[in-house]
Amino acid sequence: MGGYTPQKLRLMYLAKILYEETDDGHYLTRKQICNRLSEYGFEVPNRETFADDIKWLSIFGIDVVSDKIGKDNHYHITTRNFELAELKTIVDSIQSSRFLTESKSGKLIKKMEAYASRYEAELLNRQVYVSGRIKSSNSAIFYNVDVVYSAINRSRKISFLYFDILARRIRNSDGGVELKTEKVYRHDRKVYIVSPWTLISNNQNYYMVGCEDDGEIKHFRMDRVADAHIVDEPSDTRSFKGMSVPDYAEKCFDMYDGYEERVTLRIEDPMYPIIADRFGRNKTVVAADDEHLDVTVAVRVSNQFLCWILSLGDKVKIISPDRVVGDMRKLLAGRSRMYS
Repeated sequence: MGGYTPQKLRLMYLAKILYEETDDGHYLTRKQICNRLSEYGFEVPNRETFADDIKWLSIFGIDVVSDKIGKDNHYHITTRNFELAELKTIVDSIQSSRFLTESKSGKLIKKMEAYASRYEAELLNRQVYVSGRIKSSNSAIFYNVDVVYSAINRSRKISFLYFDILARRIRNSDGGVELKTEKVYRHDRKVYIVSPWTLISNNQNYYMVGCEDDGEIKHFRMDRVADAHIVDEPSDTRSFKGMSVPDYAEKCFDMYDGYEERVTLRIEDPMYPIIADRFGRNKTVVAADDEHLDVTVAVRVSNQFLCWILSLGDKVKIISPDRVVGDMRKLLAGRSRMYS
């Protein structure tokens, strides 16, 4: 024990018992707590020592409430680092994140249970239904994310390989064709050297935003990054000068690359909440007539943006600039030919 006697650890185990076995709906009496302490090998404290222990826990900042019920005092923890509703929200975020593997999701959720009583942990367990959801298969993602954050903090570049999951046709012995998915590295295992700027969560995936030596801004899905390492070269993030992460994230559609533009949309009045939710502060609004608004938004124009506009039906129309209107016409013409 290095000079520490088991009795000196009693306060720690007392806190452990209260954290694990009590909450606002579950209590322990002094006798029950003392029995649990004895199971850990401690001498049972007398009433005065027990009262002192509870007092010291309170002085330390652990909120232990004592309620007199009948002849006994009932003790429970009333304040924790996380409320149950907060834990449920965190657990739901973990299990719905595509960039986490199923195994890593399970381990993280198990760790979150340590912040709840065993009764609340049972409620968290009932909420968990990770199996069957679309999850990443890249078990190195946590390591890769750590590499990116370290590189950003140290203003260094990173190197990595980047891959896609593609379907390949295989002809079987019966003459039929089967599809097999496989990992294919881009550009014959090209080693990317990138100056990372930030990491952004978008559409349940995690993206690194950075640029190569040509200064062009690019996005990389972290679950498709392999063999990431910090390069001992200063990063060059001049392409992001004057940008803020929140504004940049609002302009991007599913993190697909595109050119930045201020686009004016003519919308029917009832569509405004949808546009406002999507673009936040990156917009200006003027009345076009009694039934329409002209909303100018800052966006990175891509096919995903144009398709999103189409999904809103005839209540939203791009009216400027001409370049974006032309892109929409090309998209519609191409789709028309595809289905003609």
